[in-house]
Amino acid sequence: MKTLDQVQPRKAIASLPFSITQSGSYYFTKNLNFTATSGDAITISASNVTVDLMGFTLSSSGGVTGDAFRINSGLRNISISNGVIVGTTTVTASGVAPNQTWSVAPGGFNNGINAFSTPEASSCQFSHLRISGCRQKGLDGGEQAVVEQITAAQNGNAGIVCTIGSVNNSTASSNQLYGIGAPTVTNCTASSNGGNGIVSIFGTVSNSNAVFNGSTGISVLLGNVTGCISLNNKASGITVSPGSVTNSTALSNGDDGINASSGVVAFCMASTNNTNNNGASNISAAGATRTGNNPAP
Repeated sequence: MKTLDQVQPRKAIASLPFSITQSGSYYFTKNLNFTATSGDAITISASNVTVDLMGFTLSSSGGVTGDAFRINSGLRNISISNGVIVGTTTVTASGVAPNQTWSVAPGGFNNGINAFSTPEASSCQFSHLRISGCRQKGLDGGEQAVVEQITAAQNGNAGIVCTIGSVNNSTASSNQLYGIGAPTVTNCTASSNGGNGIVSIFGTVSNSNAVFNGSTGISVLLGNVTGCISLNNKASGITVSPGSVTNSTALSNGDDGINASSGVVAFCMASTNNTNNNGASNISAAGATRTGNNPAP
């Protein structure tokens, strides 16, 4: 005879709040709604944990102030995937793009997934999730995280954040602050966020789009931008300081189309920028090595 754990080694999450204190695999059995005004819906306090939402939704009532998933400090190898996380926060943009303002009506989960603590959780993976309506961040993945196929929208702070790690094939829209912040961002879209669309430090943003954001479309410090498009953002389209911008396009942004104080700007195209009429340029790269651009700066 087999034990129950041998027949079904995964453990069901069928009610809230739920605390994970042992390594292993966990799964949702139905949609779950969190209503407690204190505490978190699901707390993870063990490393080597997998949570599969099985396509179900983890939602919250307006009075909730805790996180949907709280990952405690110092943990490793947490995976959360395949479902929906929903608070009741709404983010509203007023005015005509790109010169809009954003306001927030907070409610529900504080964060969708929160791995931010000291020391941060590390080597986690998050995939195939839709996260919206949180008071603060949709997803804070901690260090060395891999984030894939996440949609983060209508959150009161940022959409997707990784201190060290990568965000791939994901979308962040209508978040009050910025859309995506990670060292490596690939095949992503950030649109209609209140601040910067995509932010990277010591990394690379590639094959990604930033559209109608309330500040700079793509902002990189000590890194590279390649194969990207930045349109109709309130501030600059693409800024890199220092680093390189290659094979990228910036159109109809409020400030400079492409701004690089040093490094390389090559095979880029920029036009109809400076929509705020402040004397900005399509390509501002006086301190950079330049080749094959249109227009030539």
